[in-house]
Amino acid sequence: MKRLTCSLLVLCMLLSLAACGSKPGDSSSPPSSTPSGNVTSTPSGGDEAGSELFPERTEPITVTFWHSNTQESIVKTFTEIVDSFNALDNNITVELVQYSSADDLNTAVTGAIMSGTAPDLVMGSTIYIIDYLNAGALVDMTPYIESEEYGLDLSDFYDCWLENSNNYDIPGYYGLPMLPYSEVVYYFLVNVGILHVA
Repeated sequence: MKRLTCSLLVLCMLLSLAACGSKPGDSSSPPSSTPSGNVTSTPSGGDEAGSELFPERTEPITVTFWHSNTQESIVKTFTEIVDSFNALDNNITVELVQYSSADDLNTAVTGAIMSGTAPDLVMGSTIYIIDYLNAGALVDMTPYIESEEYGLDLSDFYDCWLENSNNYDIPGYYGLPMLPYSEVVYYFLVNVGILHVA
């Protein structure tokens, strides 16, 4: 349960980071100055790259978060975290969308990518990451993770779980482990007795 709580806290932080970055699939970087726009650079310790990663927001934004988890306790926790986040006065609203299965979620995400309306965050199976990556729909989170001001300490994650997030032909972190689990095979030994009737 402790790891779930930690993972959910990471989710909250990633919601903040996703809200500051550009939309997936948007190849243009945030402008350094926009006289009539709603995004301007904010110095981050004098680091120009930091300014591009975390532009100043002047208008409300919505972050969409899709998942397919149906376990009642986890769904309740997600809802509580999102409701708490939405109650903050930060002009960021998280829209939580639940799908009934991983396959339904993947179908929806694939369709959204094709139509240019992909969600900001997806909690899904790692088996689909390569498809989303090849479609150019994922954002490399490495600069956000390594940010001196807002970065994440990955030492709380097992290395084998992190490998699923950055072990691709295109270098970078394209996800973080949320609810890892192990699949097992049960082997039953059945004693069979043979009754011989004379």
